[in-house]
Amino acid sequence: MAEKTFETATVLIAEDVDVARMILKRHLVKLGVPTILEAVDGDQTMTLLAEHGDAIDTAIIDFQMPGKHGLQVLKAIRNGEAEVRRNLPVALLTGQLEAALEALAGRLDLDAFLGKPVWADVLEDTLRLLLATDREAGESYDVAEADQPLDDLLTSM
Repeated sequence: MAEKTFETATVLIAEDVDVARMILKRHLVKLGVPTILEAVDGDQTMTLLAEHGDAIDTAIIDFQMPGKHGLQVLKAIRNGEAEVRRNLPVALLTGQLEAALEALAGRLDLDAFLGKPVWADVLEDTLRLLLATDREAGESYDVAEADQPLDDLLTSM
């Protein structure tokens, strides 16, 4: 498989706050990313994943957004429900990194966390990592064990 570069990448960003999404997009444009798909909630994220499938090279998904939240979208990617390759590199965007969230994201095979606000140099490093991720698509990800802790985490926030 040819190595992906910023100049050949298709990046999906899912962020419900317009200003935050605009800033993230501006950073990606400055890095030379030619194709940026934008979603404003988890449900639209799922639609874009299904519509664009394997054309998406990586996704940056906000943890807290309307509809499906970031971990639910990540789970749908990993278990095949999202109609995209299950090993899609994903960064979770969050303003509050808690140990419980970090543990659950690990069970769902998250590739990276991006803290808010997103700094250009951190985004560049993270995007470089995501585009270099080359892992097998695995027969299955063990996502069932994350269900109850995920529900517990969400009700505590």
